[in-house]
Amino acid sequence: MSWRTGFALINQYTANNQWQQAVETGKKYIKKYPSNYYIGLKYAKALCETGQYQPCISLLNKMQVLPNEGSYAGRAVYRAANLYQAMEQLSRKNYRQVMRNVEASKEWPENLGVGLFTTLQRSTAQIEGGITGLPAIIEQRQCFLPVLIFSH
Repeated sequence: MSWRTGFALINQYTANNQWQQAVETGKKYIKKYPSNYYIGLKYAKALCETGQYQPCISLLNKMQVLPNEGSYAGRAVYRAANLYQAMEQLSRKNYRQVMRNVEASKEWPENLGVGLFTTLQRSTAQIEGGITGLPAIIEQRQCFLPVLIFSH
């Protein structure tokens, strides 16, 4: 049983909005291929679509997605799951958890392949109207310099 078979099957289910089948298939394949982020991201999306926000967030927090241009899928699901979780907590009047989830939805977790932008956003937000902190950021993360320059 290849991971590609599971990935194709999950894709088929998600394309047809058969979210529960996607969850069941994703659960089966993520157990067999726990480090495969292609399957993990699809499974996380299915969990989110079926209202299983906390399992989705937990899965995404454990996942390691390799950085690549346009790799926003994990961050998009992470953001959605946190915002939906916040709405669910709001209906329960759990306001502290609402605030935690809203704040988490603003994050760009590095483990989801998009974390460099968090560092840049924080630095430029802290330095009003300037980019004087940019050289230090680039120096700390020289290996990401081409991505920084050419992906804008």
